[in-house]
Amino acid sequence: MGGKRISKKANTLCQRFLELTQEGTVDEYIKDFELLSKVLWNIPEEILEGSFLKGLCKDIQVEVCALNPAGFEAMCKLPNI
Repeated sequence: MGGKRISKKANTLCQRFLELTQEGTVDEYIKDFELLSKVLWNIPEEILEGSFLKGLCKDIQVEVCALNPAGFEAMCKLPNI
């Protein structure tokens, strides 16, 4: 996985998903996030959105919130993030 930071104690997929944060580009983070979220099927949309937003760099979080995307897929497809 590319631009991420996961603690060494995150040994389950669920822990890795919940601790994933952006360190590289947004595209790298999206790729890593989508990879983990697909393995952990049936994650409610609200959890996907909140976890995705929480893991982004703070300045990117502000940009995403200002654009007010409708759902996780919309967040991932935002231009300029």
